[in-house]
Parts: sequence; C-alpha cells; structure tokens
Amino acid sequence: MSYITADHAYGDTVNLYYEESGTGRPVVLIHGYPLDSRLWTHQITALTTAGHRTIAYDRRGFGRSTPFKTGHDFDTFAADLDALLTELGLTDAALVGHGMGTGDIVRYLGAYGSDRISRAALLAPLPPLSAPVGTEPRKFRTCVVRRSPRPRPT
Repeated sequence: MSYITADHAYGDTVNLYYEESGTGRPVVLIHGYPLDSRLWTHQITALTTAGHRTIAYDRRGFGRSTPFKTGHDFDTFAADLDALLTELGLTDAALVGHGMGTGDIVRYLGAYGSDRISRAALLAPLPPLSAPVGTEPRKFRTCVVRRSPRPRPT
C-alpha cells in the first residue's frame, strides 16, 4: 500500500492512497463520486500491458485515503492531484477522469497549467462551474437553473 501526504490551506493533512504499476508514459486515473481507484482495475491491466505506467489514487475522503468532512471542493481536489504529480515526479502525464474526477482535471489545468500534462480525457464529464466575478452564489444558482427564453415564432 502506498500513500502520499498532502497539506492544504484548511490546515489539514491528508494521506492519499495510490497504486502504481508498469513503466513508460504515465497515465493518472481519477475516479468519480462515490467510487474509488478500484473502478480502474481492468483499465490498469490494459494500460500496463500496452506499456504505460499507471497511477490510480483514491481522492480525499474516498476508498483508502484519509476520510475528511472538509475540503471536498474542486480547488482542494486539484491541489491533491498536484501533490500526487509532484511527489511522484510525473511529467508528460495523461490524465483520465470519470464523473466528478473530470472536475479535478479541469480545475488542475486552470490552476496549475499543463506543464506536466500531455493530454487529458474527460469521461462522463462533470466540470466545475465558475460564476461571473462579483456574482452572489444565490444569484448564480438561479441563473444556472433558469432556462433561456425561447424565441417565439413570428
């Protein structure tokens, strides 16, 4: 069992569980809610056989990672992903996310850039939404849910 330690602005320290196999270009597999890294069992076998180094980890609060009641936001999940990439010294990595794991990728690329990343795959994506600057959260929720008016036939 392998773990990395990630420290964050909340003042918390979390141990992130990960599994690594194979050699070659790295592929980081990021599960969605409410799953864990076991989601990727069959893909790990196929990717390793194809000559890739695969890394699948349990996001904070899931699977074998430290359970937490705080820090379940895309900024923190992206920081956890950065901690994993940094600790393992990964470059030229492909990121593959499923469901909410795709939000981690989108937020990571926005916050940390793509210097370590060669490509990203978003499977069943649920990317994070960003409110326009200065929008109150209550008003943003309303504008996301409200439909745009349909043009009336003339």
